[in-house]
Amino acid sequence: MNGTGAASERCGSGTGAVPGSRQPVTVTAVFDHTGLPVACISVAGVAERMEPLVPTYGPVVAQVCRELSADLGYLPPV
Repeated sequence: MNGTGAASERCGSGTGAVPGSRQPVTVTAVFDHTGLPVACISVAGVAERMEPLVPTYGPVVAQVCRELSADLGYLPPV
């Protein structure tokens, strides 16, 4: 986690359109009323376009997941 509530990582096998490249990915879990993860939302894209946007997408993805989790009855620890 990067302080936004979302994890950001560069992943991939490096065998995509640009050999050796690794695409940035932002991912956050959605929790149910028992606190178990039931889904996740991720954003990924071409490294050259996504790299500058990861700091923007992380907080948005985290907020959407918090809202979905709340809708499912999740209460985060205090």
